[in-house]
Amino acid sequence: MANEAWACSVCDKPFGTDDDNTPRFLPCFHVFCTRCIRNMEPKSCPLDRSSFAEMLHKGVECLAIAARPKLAVRPSTGGAAAASNAFRAQVGVAIDFGTSGISVAYALAPPDGQELVEKDIHILLKASDSPTGKIPTEIALTRDSSRCVAFGSSVHSYISSRPAGTDAAGDGDVNVFRFFKMALYEGSQSVQELRKRTILPDLVITSSETPAPPEPFSLETVVVRTLQWIHSECMLALNGTAERTASRVRGLGLQCRPDDIMWVITIPAIWHNGAKAFMRDCARQAGFVTLHTQDHLILALEPECASLHTYFSYRRLLFPELMAPSAAATATAAMPKKFIVVDAGAGTIDITMHTVIADQNSFQVHELYKASGNNAGGTMVDRAFREFFCDDLLAGLDVVNIASDVGIQLLRDWETLKIEHGKQRTNIARNPTRLRLSELEMEASALKTAVEAFAARSPDRGLSLVTPIARRWLLMSVELMDSFFEPSLARVCEEISAAIRVSGVKDLNCIILVGGYARCALLQDTIRRTVCPAAGCDIVIPEGLEYAVALGGIRCALQPGVIRSRKTRFTYGTRISKPFQSDIHDEARKIWDAKLQEHRVAIFWPLVKENESVDVDEIVKHPFLPMYDDQTAVSFELLVSPKRDVIYCEDESAHVARVGCITVPVNDRASGSARDCWLTMKFGATEIKVEAVSTVPGSQATARIDFALA
Repeated sequence: MANEAWACSVCDKPFGTDDDNTPRFLPCFHVFCTRCIRNMEPKSCPLDRSSFAEMLHKGVECLAIAARPKLAVRPSTGGAAAASNAFRAQVGVAIDFGTSGISVAYALAPPDGQELVEKDIHILLKASDSPTGKIPTEIALTRDSSRCVAFGSSVHSYISSRPAGTDAAGDGDVNVFRFFKMALYEGSQSVQELRKRTILPDLVITSSETPAPPEPFSLETVVVRTLQWIHSECMLALNGTAERTASRVRGLGLQCRPDDIMWVITIPAIWHNGAKAFMRDCARQAGFVTLHTQDHLILALEPECASLHTYFSYRRLLFPELMAPSAAATATAAMPKKFIVVDAGAGTIDITMHTVIADQNSFQVHELYKASGNNAGGTMVDRAFREFFCDDLLAGLDVVNIASDVGIQLLRDWETLKIEHGKQRTNIARNPTRLRLSELEMEASALKTAVEAFAARSPDRGLSLVTPIARRWLLMSVELMDSFFEPSLARVCEEISAAIRVSGVKDLNCIILVGGYARCALLQDTIRRTVCPAAGCDIVIPEGLEYAVALGGIRCALQPGVIRSRKTRFTYGTRISKPFQSDIHDEARKIWDAKLQEHRVAIFWPLVKENESVDVDEIVKHPFLPMYDDQTAVSFELLVSPKRDVIYCEDESAHVARVGCITVPVNDRASGSARDCWLTMKFGATEIKVEAVSTVPGSQATARIDFALA
């Protein structure tokens, strides 16, 4: 803030102009005084633990001096939820951390009373050499994971510049990771399990003549190093002055501190709770927030972000009645409209349904049905191709190792061909696809034999080998290429149809497609053919759909009040004890209570049920009494289940999980005072706040469950 004392967060002393008190940037762009930086041991940032030892070869004075932020205070205007939030961001930064690509957007918070308009939201990081502009989600790490040697498009350049068996830069063995984000989708895992999880690199670059088998890497390390790179690039783009690099659109020279920024990292709606909590912890380790500034980071659902971008950017298309001349005079609200937003990414498919109420000045978004989806994104097409190429065409032949530079290049070529084939409309004549095989270390005769054998086994799929001079090409028919897409297309359409059927939503206005995979004409045509007739609506494909999630994420950062109600994804409750009744309760659930001298049963008491509509800032309140006369405290276990109707806390079929516990003191019966206590849940813009209160003065206790974490 403009009137805050600007001070070092280590020693709490105000920054000054003398040598010891001079504020200096670390490479991670956290700011400390020169004295504290000089005394830090080890030489790592106390907030994100990133090392800066290599930067001090000329002493502390080589670190850039930080100027006091010059941004004006421009708090967001996100309604009641934002008004009650003590943290007022000056800048919003939204990161769409995709399976195959990353995009980042930013905006300055608008002045009070003014709407955040589209022209004020900009792309912050962009890959100039990528067809979509998104930065490839690829990272190259040294063997000890201490250093990122390349990221995004530069990984390919690094591989090309380092022939096998060489190490001119002295990097040692380097491990390349791609598509690792999908490891967070696979299975319902806790944070602790994900921290222990390891993944294998897609490629190992080594100078050894006899390379060893790839070693497992910590998934947590790969995700944290990726987020550290993103954070560093964002801070450079916001505060630097350079015009353009491989990833940064420009240096803005804002001189903002990390505490000025509301960060948004988007996540799939279908991730399990453990994966979402794991991502928040990795972001903390990467330096986005500290344990004391958790409210500076929002984990926002990808389809919800895409929804907000679409509703605001395409209001002329979606709400034409508001654009009529008469509407400007009367400011009459448009009729509520119902939309499905399908975020079709490389890894996952996320689906949300909304009712949107719009007028000339605002939007109100209400969720119609809880978010759903699956893992049938564009990488499912890749898996089908790999199974064909490695397990069918070249079955039994040790020809190509996908975890090699040749294998990586083959997959890059395939990715280009997949995109080109996906662009072809199904109602016009389409061309076969040629895949270059000239880099394969395989005799031409053996390759020809393999192709002929496949053609004999599957004569209807269409495959042949073209061998012009000095080159070999695999010619794949339209039918064969379509077969790689078919499993993914079928699952996407099944998921959309199931969401419409189970939700019971009628009178849909349109299906909005966003995400990189949504550019695929095959996907568009299949949805139009199989889903739209039954849904009674058509699809809308916004321009710049690859950036819809990042651009909409800015709305979550600076305008959170637009989302007015949500459908709860789970049933939330607490544990209570009731006397066992043989005609009601399961005999196997009864427990003898020696203190009360009776059988009792542990009951899941629902506070709010799965798919129940809750307004933002709505408060749900339930009264309770302690069990025993001499009881002086009551502990409320916070429980969650994906099932709507849950009876018993230990019901394995309901997958009940404990997400927290809060305790409040109560009066014992001998005191003669009231013994009531209450448990309340307040549904905010990005979190659920749980509060327990008793009649004992000062007894209030609170806990928070992040909406994205549960």
